[in-house]
Amino acid sequence: MSGGRSYLLGGSRNCIATPLVQAVALAGQLAAYGVERCGVDTGSAQVIVRRLSDGQQLRESSAITGQVGPESHQSVDSVVLRADGAVAWIVQADSIIRHSSQVEVNRADRRGEAQLDSGPEIAPRSLRLRGSTVTWAHSGSVRSATLL
Repeated sequence: MSGGRSYLLGGSRNCIATPLVQAVALAGQLAAYGVERCGVDTGSAQVIVRRLSDGQQLRESSAITGQVGPESHQSVDSVVLRADGAVAWIVQADSIIRHSSQVEVNRADRRGEAQLDSGPEIAPRSLRLRGSTVTWAHSGSVRSATLL
């Protein structure tokens, strides 16, 4: 960054004492990243969009749209970002008690937040952005949506 400033986004090893930064994307002066916060037996994830020129947080979205269950863990596996702040991500959530797993593709843009896709067949690191089109792999085929 030309101003020589740096901003601590979180940690990179453990989510107990400090938020754990997961996937990161940069676009212009913006950064989007997944962050996990943990307790003793649970973890939740958010997607944050921050302006790097002054460190201001522009958006914080819950990474998953539904309830995962007790003793659960969430991780943001992929994130893409447009220079206007529109963001999409893939999140995976697992519950030890329910023996369940969820994978979702979500977006947040000027229309608000929405789930684009869900299912265990989504490839967690398949998210790509080209212009306004975001793509991901689901059951071996490519799906897409538009970020506005």
